[in-house]
Amino acid sequence: MLGITESTTESPLEFFNQLLFFDGLKLVLGSFYTENSFTKGYKFINEENREFTFTAWVHKDDISDMIHIENYLARVLKFNTKLAFDSLNKSLVKMEEMEANKFLIHQLNLLYSLIVKYDTDENNTYPEIRTELISIISYINIRYSHYQLTHKAFRKLTNNPDSIFSFFQVKSEITNSFFEKLYDVAISLDLIDDVETSEDLFNEVFTSTKPEPESKIHFIKPNANVAFFLKEIESFFENFNSTTIEKSRSFLNKQGKILTSTDLYTALSRNKDKQNTDLIKIQNEINLLKKQYLK
Repeated sequence: MLGITESTTESPLEFFNQLLFFDGLKLVLGSFYTENSFTKGYKFINEENREFTFTAWVHKDDISDMIHIENYLARVLKFNTKLAFDSLNKSLVKMEEMEANKFLIHQLNLLYSLIVKYDTDENNTYPEIRTELISIISYINIRYSHYQLTHKAFRKLTNNPDSIFSFFQVKSEITNSFFEKLYDVAISLDLIDDVETSEDLFNEVFTSTKPEPESKIHFIKPNANVAFFLKEIESFFENFNSTTIEKSRSFLNKQGKILTSTDLYTALSRNKDKQNTDLIKIQNEINLLKKQYLK
């Protein structure tokens, strides 16, 4: 209809996939100038003169009913969001619980990648696209809550869902993207192993209201590096210090033992070398995050 594939039971999010990863947006916007199911019953008017330009589809029976390109895109997006909902429901009704769970995780993986694609593309100037993606994530979160799904896509539902209520009391201005970047920093500095410590686990430790006993970040660098890293990120929280780190029992040293406040104090007291390149790299990376996220 618009030159872009719509939702199917096999691929409920195919429309949005093509919209952001292929030329779908260009095709949708281009279809505004041709008669289709969204403009049926309307007459296309395009007038230009020195004073103004008027381009819109005007309803044949009600001239107050107009479709401009902005609300045209919104109509197309909402229509395809509903199609995605319907396709999801039709797909899942045929599946056993394990298969349905796997299918939903696959959809959430795609939704997360679509949100990331939108957020990182400076050319995306249509916030309604992101709004519809968020609405689909929210729909899955609520409609299929009985599957007890956990996925990083759900963290996109609000700027900072945990905030002051987290164990370490994340500062109110800190958004979820901070933890995504902090995780990348920890990986790039070889402080943790991304196979052993997943991004979801990393985020849970820092933002949960009560850290789960099995959720632990295992550092693979000496205590000197780890203690310095943890000290540097204190300013992103209201209640993150050596004492609360020990109480959480969520941080393991290189040997796999719980990091204690004594371990951290001792390591920091020994960090006397101001030319230590590892510590300089840590400080430089965290300073970049401070400039971006702290008011």
